[in-house]
Amino acid sequence: MQSAERKTWRWIALAAAYFAALTALVQSHALHRFDYHTTFWLNSHGNRFMDWVMSLFTATATPELSMALCGALVIFLWWRFGWRPAACLLVAFVGGTMLEVVLKNCITQPGTRGLINRYVFGEGWIHITLPYAFPSGHALRAFLLIGVIALWVMPRAAVFWWALAGLASVSRLYLGHHWTTDVMGGALLATVLLMIIGTQIKPRETAAC
Repeated sequence: MQSAERKTWRWIALAAAYFAALTALVQSHALHRFDYHTTFWLNSHGNRFMDWVMSLFTATATPELSMALCGALVIFLWWRFGWRPAACLLVAFVGGTMLEVVLKNCITQPGTRGLINRYVFGEGWIHITLPYAFPSGHALRAFLLIGVIALWVMPRAAVFWWALAGLASVSRLYLGHHWTTDVMGGALLATVLLMIIGTQIKPRETAAC
């Protein structure tokens, strides 16, 4: 294994370790006070206009749109870089979703529903009720799929795409659908998956299209 590849896998291991540590802290309820204050502080600055804006941002990472976007990105990666990164993205999307479901059944962090809800739209076609809230699937999908766009589809507009991923994630706090650590967990898990996808793309292929 080359030195650059070993370094990448070290970063992957480090990000995975941070995710595991955050998961342990959430399970022990050590960050409950932090969650409560940060989420309610952001929500306290709300108004009706921001409710609509943040609802639109959160809608960009719904399961329905995410599956359609994932399919399009798989096709693009296959065409641009070959089958390995395309297959890796598909496995990351499906595997990440499965891990999200498992953790939301195991990590006993109750959600914020019933305490806050500023979302102005109804539930989508795909809606599964899970017992707990960690990690945020919206943050996971936003950083994973929009991250692929920022890194390998439109790298020249990366700042815009990363900002969109960030706003889609923050919207979950503002709307009252997740605690801060839920969003952090989703973003960290997406970071691990993005770096794994990156190992399947050769350095010469990462130039802007």
